[in-house]
Amino acid sequence: GLVCPQLLLKSPRVLEIFKTAASDCLVLPVYRDLVLNVHAELKTLASWFPKKVSKEYPAPKGLKLDKIMDALGKEAPQTCGKKHKERLSYVTGELEKLTFLLQTIPGIVAPKFPVVLATLAMAQSEVLWLFRHQSILPAKSSKTFDL
Repeated sequence: GLVCPQLLLKSPRVLEIFKTAASDCLVLPVYRDLVLNVHAELKTLASWFPKKVSKEYPAPKGLKLDKIMDALGKEAPQTCGKKHKERLSYVTGELEKLTFLLQTIPGIVAPKFPVVLATLAMAQSEVLWLFRHQSILPAKSSKTFDL
């Protein structure tokens, strides 16, 4: 979407995939502690597009890119916290099961090693997601970002 926004206008299926991806996070890591506020950039990008359908940007009738980006910006803080809370609880449960399994049957470490690595990678991803989004978390009294 940020790299090739014309593609969003051509196919409704690509637009749905983009909506799903954009509602998953509020910021994207660029380099170390440098992050990109996705929804602010999407709003800026949507404002650059012409409001009318032209030959350069053939959009389906009734598609308002700026309204879609505004809706994504409002929806993402409400949904991504819940998704990642569920993922974090799932990963925690899987890590507990793996720990118990590997402690009771130590000989199974070698066959289960790819599963252990995949679970640890998923846990790392969720912890990094939490730290990246911690700076933009609303106050605890707010119910928009539930973590």
